[in-house]
Amino acid sequence: MPSLVLDNSVAMRWCFKDGSETDLIYAEKVLDSLAADYTFLVPNLWHLEAANVLVRAQKREWLTTTQMHCFLDLVEQLPLTVDNQTAKQAMSATILLASEHIYLPMMPLI
Repeated sequence: MPSLVLDNSVAMRWCFKDGSETDLIYAEKVLDSLAADYTFLVPNLWHLEAANVLVRAQKREWLTTTQMHCFLDLVEQLPLTVDNQTAKQAMSATILLASEHIYLPMMPLI
């Protein structure tokens, strides 16, 4: 079964139906990939990010409780696979890779 990394910003497009036309089309294509039997890979903090966005949106009255629960129902049906290696790799392979490619713009000393 093929896998697809699901960024939270894409999933939030399903909930809020906002963004550019290109972003919305892309988000719908990602959701349609469910029909092609894809598995979605998410980092281990994905659910916390989603919960934070939803709660903040509800507090700002951008999202009703009903809309939030509809989205949560959709998320529960998704074939999500949580990447448990993220934390382990962050302090080894990821930090080494970042060190090799870090960009530090010249900043004036104060």
